[in-house]
Amino acid sequence: MRRQPNISHSFRALRAGIVLAILFHLVMLDLAAQAQRLEDNRVPKEGQNYYVSPKGSDRNDGSLKHPWMTIEHASSWLLPGDTVHVLPGVYRGRIATAASGLADAHITYISDQKWEAHIIGNVVDRSAWDNRGNYVDIIGFDVSGVGRTGLYNDGSHVRFIANHVHDIAGPTSALCDNGGAGIFHGNYSGSDNDTIGNRVHDIGWTKASLCATSGSQVHGIYHANRGGHIVNNLVYHNRAYGIHLWHAASDVVISGNTVFNNGSSGLVVGAGDKPHGNRADNCIVSNNILAYNIRYGFVESGNTGTRNQYTNNLTYENKLGPFQLQNGNAATDTINADPQFVNYTGDSRGNYRLMRTSPALRSGSREGAPADDVEGRTRSGPGIDIGAYQSAADPRNVSAMR
Repeated sequence: MRRQPNISHSFRALRAGIVLAILFHLVMLDLAAQAQRLEDNRVPKEGQNYYVSPKGSDRNDGSLKHPWMTIEHASSWLLPGDTVHVLPGVYRGRIATAASGLADAHITYISDQKWEAHIIGNVVDRSAWDNRGNYVDIIGFDVSGVGRTGLYNDGSHVRFIANHVHDIAGPTSALCDNGGAGIFHGNYSGSDNDTIGNRVHDIGWTKASLCATSGSQVHGIYHANRGGHIVNNLVYHNRAYGIHLWHAASDVVISGNTVFNNGSSGLVVGAGDKPHGNRADNCIVSNNILAYNIRYGFVESGNTGTRNQYTNNLTYENKLGPFQLQNGNAATDTINADPQFVNYTGDSRGNYRLMRTSPALRSGSREGAPADDVEGRTRSGPGIDIGAYQSAADPRNVSAMR
């Protein structure tokens, strides 16, 4: 008898071959998708542009023609790379945002006309704007209010750029020991936060009588975590320190600031309280003007290391002296002389650019120096000036700081 072909066996073999082919195809598709995702992660995200206006509605689509009404609502729609353009007007209330960007695709909130979007915090003992997202830029706002903090950040890789933060009331008696600040990077576990080109003044005076013994805890700029830059800021007439590093602060660059007429020292580099065991070290303090402050120009306090650098700063008429450092640290090339502001008044009426005869002109160091000044003028060229203003260079757009 002739053997008949085993049809069922052939069918099973064919079916197995088809299954293997399908599996192979699916694996290749998955590998291709993974490769595309990796490629997408390498390409900066351009993102969408959305708009907010006091005349808008949160039922709108967020376009320029149909803007939203609140920044907080806009935040709930954002993806990495997106930008929220905030149109001129008054925005009352406490803003809370939590959207996060990526290293190459920040979330951006920008006042479309510098300082014309007015954020007025109306919640006592809280911040006017509370940011919880990472990789976020907040640019060009006017911020004031009845709370104890203007701009508060709990994230990492966050930049406060070119904002005007002023007349923040400070804490009530219930929270005196918690203090307050105009700009506050407050998460001890956060890192790499920047404060660039802001004007911060008159923080903590409104409610000073409610916390008569706690003035040292209401500051202009407060930085409580590792890394980051505090550069090109004008910081004046704040109740306590102009710029305060504490808690987990280390490896911070403080350069090109103009800090004057504050109720304590112009700058303190230090660490203490929580988290225990932290040490403020590896900080660079360069090219700052620190003048007319009630205590020192700059000081170290608490737990500090031996690798902080202080170079090419100008101090003048600080009541207790130019500086006070610890651990044998030295301040090199410090200038003790009148900075010769165009018009010094100690408040917002003054002009804190430098006269042609100022000793701060061309006296700065490249160590830690930002590329531009507070107005976007380049600091390269014949020399770097000390303070927030560079005397002579071509102006550049503030967006260069982004």
